[in-house]
Amino acid sequence: MVNYPLIVVVGSPGSSAQYYNLAGLGPMTLKPDMTTVANPNTATQFANLLFIDLLGNGFSFVGNVSDFPTKS
Repeated sequence: MVNYPLIVVVGSPGSSAQYYNLAGLGPMTLKPDMTTVANPNTATQFANLLFIDLLGNGFSFVGNVSDFPTKS
């Protein structure tokens, strides 16, 4: 069994982590005609990838603004 390192990609308010998934790091890339194609340069050849969008960032959303956490 091979133990690969874990790469964590966290989205920000201006950019979802999924852009990194479909634009270069992930196993598939998105073509201009909105179809996917295998990515020969994927980082999954040597690492595990975890793409996270924090609550309210990227493509994530809440149903009600009061659901946003106010304390960490």
